[in-house]
Amino acid sequence: MKYTKREFEKLLKDKLMSECNVTLDTASADQIYRCLAMITRQIMSDRQKQFQSKVLGEGKKPAHQPVQPRPERGCRERSG
Repeated sequence: MKYTKREFEKLLKDKLMSECNVTLDTASADQIYRCLAMITRQIMSDRQKQFQSKVLGEGKKPAHQPVQPRPERGCRERSG
């Protein structure tokens, strides 16, 4: 989902009020930064969930699963 300037501003104002109990006009730079980071993290998490549900719906292997080492490339000690 893409956000308009007004929608994102509302997200920021709501987050500042709920997390820091301040308005955008009275918030410090640190409070704004922290709330922007929380919003960004939530957006990224939502997009990751959306992507995973799409991938799983198509029957593909999820991208975040670690690749298993091949037997010939396993963790063996080198000899000599």
